[in-house]
Amino acid sequence: MTANTNEAAVTESITSPDAEEQEEETEEEEAKTDGEETEQGDETQQSAKTKSFADDLICPISHELPWEPVTAMDGRVYEHKSIQHRNIIETAIEKGEIPEDLPKEWNKRVQQKNKMEKMVKKAEDGDAQAMYDVAINYVRGTAAVEQDLKLSFQWVEKAHCAGSVIATAVMGHYYLAGLGVRKCLIRGIMFLTMAAGHGSDWAAHVLGMVLARGNYGVVVDKSVALFWLKKALGKCAHKNMSDSQKKECEELLNELKANDSSSSTP
Repeated sequence: MTANTNEAAVTESITSPDAEEQEEETEEEEAKTDGEETEQGDETQQSAKTKSFADDLICPISHELPWEPVTAMDGRVYEHKSIQHRNIIETAIEKGEIPEDLPKEWNKRVQQKNKMEKMVKKAEDGDAQAMYDVAINYVRGTAAVEQDLKLSFQWVEKAHCAGSVIATAVMGHYYLAGLGVRKCLIRGIMFLTMAAGHGSDWAAHVLGMVLARGNYGVVVDKSVALFWLKKALGKCAHKNMSDSQKKECEELLNELKANDSSSSTP
């Protein structure tokens, strides 16, 4: 054993009464601090739960806690008077008691909300296409629902699990772009490839574009991009590409072919 080691051992073994008291006080203070931090963490969690609970109770019409709460068909809690006012407006419109120009926007919103409610009901009953449609409404935002990317991802994931190929493709895009979910290139490419393999022209189109241009941080691979672009414009079981996307796909495919032929020319 070295001299320094011996000295350290001796120093540790010789502790004055004052030092012992200081150590005890330090331990008490640390325990107190740990307790306070735990209490603060518990308070933060409790505060978040309380806020979430309160948000569920706030009336979407009056934006206040309802005095006479009622639960509507959409599952939300409303102020009874607000529901009554809405019913009065609807009745007045039906009877023609409001000038024609005012009810147009109202009727449009009512129709879209009714359509959305039916769509959600079908989705909840297990309809994969309805699940996908609900997801698209949430990602775009409409007169019926506000844009909510997290809800959109949740519904598109449900549609994927229910067997919707286009939902699988869109979920891959959500992962690539980080829409409503944490960005993950591996999952993004995986779900897009899965959908393209099942015949989604839209998924093949996105893969071709991403691999040709290096979007979202994906490594450029023009030979693989060519493969997917050709597949997108070929015979696919699930066709969802718009005319503008088809045109974009054709232009990029021709560009890659031209570059490929020029590079191979001696």
